[in-house]
Amino acid sequence: MLVQKIITYFLIATSGISIAGCMVPDPDRYPDLDNNPHIVSKDNIAYLNASINHKDSIPKPIKSMSALSPVNRQRLSEIGIIIPNDPNTISRYLTLYFTDGTSDSGVLVEFLHGNYAPVKTIWFSSSMIVHALHLHDDQLENAKQGKDWAGPDFYNPKIQACVARVTAQGLTEEYPFQSWNYCSDPQTKKDLTPRRNYLHWLWDWV
Repeated sequence: MLVQKIITYFLIATSGISIAGCMVPDPDRYPDLDNNPHIVSKDNIAYLNASINHKDSIPKPIKSMSALSPVNRQRLSEIGIIIPNDPNTISRYLTLYFTDGTSDSGVLVEFLHGNYAPVKTIWFSSSMIVHALHLHDDQLENAKQGKDWAGPDFYNPKIQACVARVTAQGLTEEYPFQSWNYCSDPQTKKDLTPRRNYLHWLWDWV
């Protein structure tokens, strides 16, 4: 066992791989991420595409997905995004890649009602989430001051994308529009997906 660990450490040390750069989604805390072969499979993609004709579903056919992460229903409900409290649903924040070459990020709610039941999804795009948070914060005391603190990049697409993701993942605010301020800070995490260090996991495994 000790020899195995020494060999593993040697391989890691000599590979030039940065340990800090090997963070991967934590399968123990959140198993249904990109590394779940079923979730990203062609069969599941085809299943999701069967929901397109339903109200509030994904808007057009998708060919793949990435950057899956958990969502915080309570935080979303606070800003008016209501995810059905149904045990037969799976909700994730992700990026969808459409067959027409475009892409979009947001919350995908998938209903699992068994074989032969109609396929149903609900799609809350990142722009919908940002709009809902904006409306919510605009009604709060000191909203104007909070917006001023958010800085000149308030409508920057990258900032907006970050605001949508971290809000869906549960980031709360101490003052109106703090999420925009948070996302404009280069030192903050732009993705709150639970993660673990892959090389540390490898060390424990051997």
